[in-house]
Amino acid sequence: MGVKNVKWMGTLLVVAVGIMLVLTLVSAQPTIAPEPATDEEVAFIRDQIAKWKENPELRIGATAVHRTEKEVILWVDEFTPENQQLHHTMIDGWEIIVAKSYEPSISDTFFAILTNTPILWILAGCVFISLVIVFVKYRRRRKG
Repeated sequence: MGVKNVKWMGTLLVVAVGIMLVLTLVSAQPTIAPEPATDEEVAFIRDQIAKWKENPELRIGATAVHRTEKEVILWVDEFTPENQQLHHTMIDGWEIIVAKSYEPSISDTFFAILTNTPILWILAGCVFISLVIVFVKYRRRRKG
């Protein structure tokens, strides 16, 4: 392969990469975020949620209202035909999503306590340092 062929192939490669880069940048147009819900809209949907909570057949345990997505998540203890009728419905521009509440096991609860409590980490560090001190003293006695 001659020098001219190498230059020609290099030029083609640079042009191809340039075209791919331009197409990537053009296709990655930023999306416009929707306007968050107004206080009046949030008040309306919260009133609707309060009405739903009065109905024991819906079994609503908790709710989450997302203003930017105009989305309401109803956390239920168990699925019923009544709360499934609300799933993926639109009410005044709000999407209603019904989801089953997560019931943590005992091991999950203990794990959360152990990993999220700084005082336990401090105590564990103290125990570790105490063990190191005892080990060092034991090694000195054994040598001496």
